Amino acid sequence: MARELMEFYFTQHLPWQPGDDPQRFPGTQCKVLSEDGETAEVTQLCKLPGQWREAMELDFELEVYVLDGAMCLNGKHMRRDSYARVPPRERIKISSDTGAVMLCWLNAAPTANPDDAGVTFRNVLETPWETTGIPDGLDYMGIRRKFLNVEPSTGMVRTFLLFTMPHNFPPGWTCEQETHPCAEEGFMLAGDLAGPHGIMTTGAYFWRPKGVLHGPYGSRSGSLTLIRFREGMLHVDWHDELSFTFDPPFHPALPPRLMESAGTVYRGQERF
Repeated sequence: MARELMEFYFTQHLPWQPGDDPQRFPGTQCKVLSEDGETAEVTQLCKLPGQWREAMELDFELEVYVLDGAMCLNGKHMRRDSYARVPPRERIKISSDTGAVMLCWLNAAPTANPDDAGVTFRNVLETPWETTGIPDGLDYMGIRRKFLNVEPSTGMVRTFLLFTMPHNFPPGWTCEQETHPCAEEGFMLAGDLAGPHGIMTTGAYFWRPKGVLHGPYGSRSGSLTLIRFREGMLHVDWHDELSFTFDPPFHPALPPRLMESAGTVYRGQERF
């Protein structure tokens, strides 16, 4: 079964589980955020203990974003706000002396050129903000993006960091909803983002299959979110207008298992 709609939940509610799958970093603690039962693609948080080392060769393309601590990937030192992409079947060595937490994606279908070789690294702090490619209907949000994974064959930005400015809201407090012919995924790093399902804050996660209506959005304090587009090409289709408020009630659209365990607002201080 393909990934279900998850719009949205707070990952802090999920318990850490042993990462005993050889494709999913054995000897670590993991939180599976979403998984495709047909392709075995997965998005997960992974906590590496101190003095952890592992060599592996994955059948998947691997994307990694370091959320906390420090780790090494093929000898490259990675701290918080570092990103790496590993092609399928690339032999890698991962280690952490002091411990680290990473958000990682295992992709069955590579998002970049399948003939490329080697690991791609990005120091996200030093990656420039981009203003290109923002839909006109969202210009009120003051969006800026840092491109992390760009598909060479199409030029499509698959993985990126998205910033929205504080005190942004639709003109007239109403905006058309949108859909995409591809799946969209997001993990909130900081700030707040209000929308029809509630207010996303740090640690909030969503998986939105293609064709799902969403928006409008706005933010009091600004927001910083990791976004990915999967399973198709990006295009924005606009639909009927919906009114916006900074204070929407939380009513997530989640599978029953997640509604029971993570269907409430998280009010603690943990980041994930």
